[in-house]
Amino acid sequence: MAKPAQEASQEVQAVPEEVDDNLTLFEAYINESSTASEILAMEKTYLKAVREEMLTNKLRFDYATELIKSAVHGDIRKGLVILEDLSIIHPQGNREYFFYLSLGYARLKEYSNALLCLKSFSLTAPENKQLVEWKEYLEARMKREATIGLAVTTGSALLICGIVGLGLSFLRMRR
Repeated sequence: MAKPAQEASQEVQAVPEEVDDNLTLFEAYINESSTASEILAMEKTYLKAVREEMLTNKLRFDYATELIKSAVHGDIRKGLVILEDLSIIHPQGNREYFFYLSLGYARLKEYSNALLCLKSFSLTAPENKQLVEWKEYLEARMKREATIGLAVTTGSALLICGIVGLGLSFLRMRR
């Protein structure tokens, strides 16, 4: 039986709470996590159904969503693969599948992939208020992550320039 990887370096980091009350539901979705024992219990049920050739779409979906709620990136990716396969073989459930695909990618901070999943989801319910709010939330997260990345890059560049400038001034003083 496959066990979820427990490498600390691959765990999803907790996301700080947003100030806006409308976003707390989405934060809860992203921060919700399954314990290793919950995942192992579901995996045991899933593998038993595979062995007995009794695997249903509902069981696939339940196992995939349990994996997506894991704190381990490898488990989340495994859940995404199952859901992608499920969306092909059982298109009737695509609304739920695309939401959980989007959630899985958001938990991995792959916001552009999460938004791509929502495009497919929005074809079936373009006026869905929750869908629109989830999309806006993901876009805000993506923008925030990009801003943080830009700040870190700019700070690093300034630090390097400062060190080079200090080194050059030190060389001039020695001459």
